[in-house]
Amino acid sequence: MLVMQSGLGFFKGCFMKYFFLIFFLFFYSCSLENANVIGPAGGFVFYDKGNYNDGWRYLEASPKDIGEVSWGAIDVTGTSEGIGSGRQNTDLIIAQLNSASLTRKAAQLCINYSLGGYQDWFLPSFDELAEMHKKLKVGFGGGASSTFKSNFYWSSTQTSAGTGVWGKNFKEKNEEDTGYKDSLELIKVDSYPVRAIRAF
Repeated sequence: MLVMQSGLGFFKGCFMKYFFLIFFLFFYSCSLENANVIGPAGGFVFYDKGNYNDGWRYLEASPKDIGEVSWGAIDVTGTSEGIGSGRQNTDLIIAQLNSASLTRKAAQLCINYSLGGYQDWFLPSFDELAEMHKKLKVGFGGGASSTFKSNFYWSSTQTSAGTGVWGKNFKEKNEEDTGYKDSLELIKVDSYPVRAIRAF
């Protein structure tokens, strides 16, 4: 009988331990879904890929726009649109901007940005920008939603034709706005807001 009671106590202890662990993970997941999680740099966490590999698991966005500038009249081959490609895209863009002796362009604002002691920011790929829009603007963005302008934002993804750059519309759609476009090929020399992101 004493053995049975001891075993029951052990079972209760394990149950409570894992109950609180599951509760914490559920709470954290809900917080991330509701865009209430602040990253180590002080930005808004908007993406969790589910596991830590290639040196990162989460993406956080700067808590405010870091400028409204042009992308740069350059041709950058090899950019991608997928999540996880923004850093490489930015490196490719920076190389071409430096070669053309251009300054204060969207990607350059990102790599020169510093917040919370972190200087590893970059210009998001189109899919990263779309995820940011989904979680921080359209979803339960809370305070994050109000930090975005009703405008298109730059991505680091050049269109396949090389004539423009994919931008994401952060303006809320309404029924009267018959000309609304969710995404658009932006002209490189025009000025649009820039929101930097980082991976950790």
